[in-house]
Amino acid sequence: MAVRLEALASPERAGAAVVGADAAVAEQLARLMRDTADFRTAASILERLIATAPTAASKDRYTWLLLDIYLNRAPSLRPADTAPLVTSAAEWGNPSYFADLYAEQLAGLVAAREWEGIAELRAALADHGGAAVMQARASYVLARALQTGQMPAASLPGETATDLFHEVIELDSRGYHGRLAGLWVGQPAPLLPVQLVARDASDDGDPGGASGNDADRYAAGLFRFGLFDEGLRAISRDGPRLSTWVLRQASSGLAEAGRLRQSIGVASRILARPVVNHRRADYERSYPRYFRDEIDRLDLGGVAPAVFYGLVREESRFDSAIVSSAGAVGLTQLMPVTAGDEAKRMRLTETITLTDPRQNLLIGATHLARLYGRLDGSVPHSLMAYNAGLSRVRGWDRTYEGLATDLYVEALPFAETRGYVRKIVLSTLHYGAIYWDMAAREAAALFYEMPPAGRRAAGNGGSP
Repeated sequence: MAVRLEALASPERAGAAVVGADAAVAEQLARLMRDTADFRTAASILERLIATAPTAASKDRYTWLLLDIYLNRAPSLRPADTAPLVTSAAEWGNPSYFADLYAEQLAGLVAAREWEGIAELRAALADHGGAAVMQARASYVLARALQTGQMPAASLPGETATDLFHEVIELDSRGYHGRLAGLWVGQPAPLLPVQLVARDASDDGDPGGASGNDADRYAAGLFRFGLFDEGLRAISRDGPRLSTWVLRQASSGLAEAGRLRQSIGVASRILARPVVNHRRADYERSYPRYFRDEIDRLDLGGVAPAVFYGLVREESRFDSAIVSSAGAVGLTQLMPVTAGDEAKRMRLTETITLTDPRQNLLIGATHLARLYGRLDGSVPHSLMAYNAGLSRVRGWDRTYEGLATDLYVEALPFAETRGYVRKIVLSTLHYGAIYWDMAAREAAALFYEMPPAGRRAAGNGGSP
């Protein structure tokens, strides 16, 4: 081992010892020191590794480990008067590698109402082409802070909330923040593109013919003969090379075989492509209404059906047999204890089998409706409670009092819950547009305090 154990007697000696040592060994040593709470030694080794990193990827890896120490494990070690993410951002090779650290830092800054710190993060990412979505999130938060009067307009001289919203739209037009930004400035992006067609003859060729490439013919053959696992591996490997025709055939075949989760995943690949002649069926396969008879009979207690369909899609992709790593089961991903408690309140006498679609949907819908009633008819609060528990939401209500609901979501301390609400908002926008002809503003108003139709929100300060 190139780094001798006696080098660990002091951080300085440990850091110096990595010079000339095998970088992989030194990295593992830094990880060991970090995991055993010897953060000073770990930081010293990582600083040396960063200074001599041979590739951008290795430098990102070492930097992430060092930032984890400075931000999460031993903040007292960070250099004085510095914001580690801000000072290191210019050196990131792949900004998405740092997305988790960035998201946690941003949430903490929103919770503390430290708008100037968020502005610094935004500025640090402004010149990073690969950080568009991360920058959009910070810009959206700042726009809403200006708009709601949480942040003085003088804090961002020369920029208004409207300017920032337009920046978000440019950076993340099809994402959660971009779509909300469009609503705030009265320029919502259509959920179903105007060029949506029922049939596109130019895309109906059989890739088994002369016009298809080898990847198309191979993947199409796998799905044609029911070799779905092999076909999915081919899509994962060759996805960008495959024609939309092949993806449509694969999604349809998977749905017919009852592999609903994989069917949705393949259909979503189609929608991720540039919006050129997307068909309504593409949207319906990506945002399906499986188990429609069972769901339409449910009493949702005032929750819009589009929200519940969005919940089921994001929880399970309509896979009734799925079990999460935490033990949540079935279509609505109920924990057995939660389901048992809810079944007692419902006075159900039958044996509960959470992989049974009818029972799972009934108990999940009843649980959501009960939370909705207890949380004053707030859909986002109900979803937070569904994901993280009612008692946590009660505590968060006190902590984040005064924040607009969408900023409240940005401040949540659990990445899973933040992402959960965002995903269901986007799903609800799509379900509302596809099946209920709901305008995006109407669907978003189920969650947040949207401006009236046809009216833009105020540029800086005040209410929309």
